[in-house]
Amino acid sequence: MAGPGVPEPRRSPPPSAALAAVALLLAVLAALAYRHFLLFDRTLLFTDVGADSVNGFYPMWAHLADTLHAGRLPGWSFRVGLGQNVFPDALGNPFDLILLLVGRDRLPWAVAWVEALKIVLAGTLFFALLRTLRLSLPAAAAGAVLYAFSGFMVLGGTWYLFSTQGVYLALMLLGFERYHQRGRWGVLVLAFFLIAAARPFNLLNHGLLLALYAALRLADGHSGPARAGVRAYAGLMARVAGLGAVGVALSGVFMLPLADQMLHSQRSSGVWGKAMRARLLSDPVLGLSDALQLKTTVLRLFGNDLLGRGSAFTGWNQYLDAPMLYVGLPTLLLAPQAFVGQPRRRKLLFAGALALAAVLLVFPFPRRALWLFSADYYRVIGFMCALAPLFLAVGALSRIGRGARVHLPLLGATLAVLLAALFVPWPPPASQVDGGLRWLTAGLLAAYAVAFGLMSRPPWRRAAGGLVAVLLCAEVGLVATPAATARPVLTAADLAAKTGYNDYSADAAAWLRETDPGFYRVEKTFSSSPSGFWVYRNDPMVQGYNGTSEYHSFASPGYMRFLIAVGATEVLAQSEYRALIGLFQRVTLHPFLGIRYLITGYPDAASLAAWAAGAPPGLVEAMYAPVARFGDVVVYRDRFALPLGFTYDRYLDYRAFLALPREGRERVLYDAFVPDPRDADAVRGLTPLDLTRPAAPFVEAVAARARGGLTLRRTDPDHLEGTVTTPGPALLALTIPQDPGWRARVDGAPAVLHPVNFGFMGLALGPGSHTVALDYAPPGRAAGAWLSGAGALALAGLVLAGRRRHSL
Repeated sequence: MAGPGVPEPRRSPPPSAALAAVALLLAVLAALAYRHFLLFDRTLLFTDVGADSVNGFYPMWAHLADTLHAGRLPGWSFRVGLGQNVFPDALGNPFDLILLLVGRDRLPWAVAWVEALKIVLAGTLFFALLRTLRLSLPAAAAGAVLYAFSGFMVLGGTWYLFSTQGVYLALMLLGFERYHQRGRWGVLVLAFFLIAAARPFNLLNHGLLLALYAALRLADGHSGPARAGVRAYAGLMARVAGLGAVGVALSGVFMLPLADQMLHSQRSSGVWGKAMRARLLSDPVLGLSDALQLKTTVLRLFGNDLLGRGSAFTGWNQYLDAPMLYVGLPTLLLAPQAFVGQPRRRKLLFAGALALAAVLLVFPFPRRALWLFSADYYRVIGFMCALAPLFLAVGALSRIGRGARVHLPLLGATLAVLLAALFVPWPPPASQVDGGLRWLTAGLLAAYAVAFGLMSRPPWRRAAGGLVAVLLCAEVGLVATPAATARPVLTAADLAAKTGYNDYSADAAAWLRETDPGFYRVEKTFSSSPSGFWVYRNDPMVQGYNGTSEYHSFASPGYMRFLIAVGATEVLAQSEYRALIGLFQRVTLHPFLGIRYLITGYPDAASLAAWAAGAPPGLVEAMYAPVARFGDVVVYRDRFALPLGFTYDRYLDYRAFLALPREGRERVLYDAFVPDPRDADAVRGLTPLDLTRPAAPFVEAVAARARGGLTLRRTDPDHLEGTVTTPGPALLALTIPQDPGWRARVDGAPAVLHPVNFGFMGLALGPGSHTVALDYAPPGRAAGAWLSGAGALALAGLVLAGRRRHSL
């Protein structure tokens, strides 16, 4: 939406000198606020409630950096859960790509530099946008600071994804204005490319914002018949959609694999996603947010931390999920001034924009609908709502700076309402407001009000403008940035100490890689995460071993189906089906999953057995033998560990399997596999298991599976090759989570991969010796590459058409 007082949208591009000056200003403010991080004293990796940074993002970046520096393109990885596609993950995000290219050792320090870069870029792009709207230079510069140091950029920047979206939003709106005003489409295509490549789902909410912005812009400038205005809008949006489609197509190689992961994940189509949709859809369509949510919404307009910072946050949900609405205190004071002296048509447009934002903030149902009821999030939608008053405020500031008078009664009334909102005892009382920060906020509001009041008097205008600039800089340091800079983080001393991911288990993992280079899995009885949120475990990605734990946005659905089938729901429930903590206490399953080593702090077999109290008596002592010690960590070897693939000649119907108690399900997997009931080919020639007959002792059953084990001779992550011998018809069961990207060959001929054991894969074999090869290609990558090629051709066509028109 354009600011108040915007003339006809035709002007030259913003001068490069002004852009450079604003970029320098933003860089100086960011450098001052983040100085300890930029000077390598602290990292921007959080150990409080923002522990996703050390539990999710950092492990992913470290693993991908290792993969790229080894000369391989990420694809399948056995270091994520039992195996997971990791393409493209961060590869479609240029900011993440910087982190990957600097390498693992420099990565922790580079995070702060990249976040500072995002702040500078986002503010500079927003400044360029405001200048294309013909706002004054001081007002556009102030808007740049407000946008760059908003809650979404600073607090959201501690979750990294949000600050990236802030850059892309500014780029998208600038691209639209460049196309709308001058027919320049390059920036718009780039914005859609970046949005789709990083998070395809964001095309929905970003596209909606652009459609609303364009409607308000055209309605603001259109004075003819309504029908002509609708035709003009439809034509413009059709052209914008076409250009957006080119950008989306260019992103195909990243977008289609990401979309495939998202659509097949538990969060979309699995147990967690279905339960979440059912819960969110059960609420009334016109139901209001509860008292705590409304209180949080109001107070988050004034800053990030009035209800507490980090883990001390007492507002709705948690610190990062609560609405990030703060876009500076001047926004709250100046937005009402946008209505002063405006014609009725424009007042209605402004009021409509604010009303729509209020509806999305106060009524949960429409906001959830924009997430397709997949989650109860604000995130970028909250920031889009905050942009409405920001545009109004900077527009009003531009008019005031050019001589328009400040409506002092309205300014006084606005200040009174804001102070009342700050000091009113909002329910519930258990959610406490930070008293010192509240008085600081009130003082800044009063000082801003005095400065804006003085701006209406010509003799004081310049001095008042200087006061506003000083207050803005103070607000950045005192209110805006502590959400990122005053929280528990990993320091230089932490990284140098023998703690966290650098503890003795890292030495153990390194020793295993050196002494036993074959394929196997490793389990740990503890998490090395430097945060207290141990449920979210990605130790294998950092420490370099094949494990069983996983914390990923789109965790393997095959692995989750297996966990649910064997009754290991405690592995999932502690994180609401968002993370897999590993199977460290399900000792009976360790041989089945090929867990050859256990890394633990338990010094002897007796203490280890006491820890695994749920295991059959004597199993732990018989299974595990200590082989090495590193500091306070002991490495045990599993004597019974099976290879990645082993054969069966018997099967068990899935209904009979699910009727067994939990312990029986784990045990029976050593006697028979469970086929998909729709797959008759998987059991052809095999014998059903008779559950009425006594089962063989556990050790004998494991030995029987080992005799028909797959001997691997090549273990690249995307290519496995080995041999197996079976005396008769058999099924080779692989403990690789089922994924459509896998292809198999047996003795050089293509073979069908059958779904078995509730989430894994198997190959039907005849008698004799066989060579088995498995190859993986991320689903959607090949089709995405073709789509990217088509997008490149379309882009070339646009360039050639533009040059031809220019030459004519």
